[in-house]
Amino acid sequence: MDANLSILEIAQLVGYDHQSSLTRVFKKYEGVTPKTFREKQG
Repeated sequence: MDANLSILEIAQLVGYDHQSSLTRVFKKYEGVTPKTFREKQG
């Protein structure tokens, strides 16, 4: 995925209507929010 996309754009691309839905599932499996994950990759 393009690192320049917002979390909302990524959420919509993978089928979520809301950023919060993606964030909740992402945190369940990765242990951190998408934003924190992205910052650590940086």
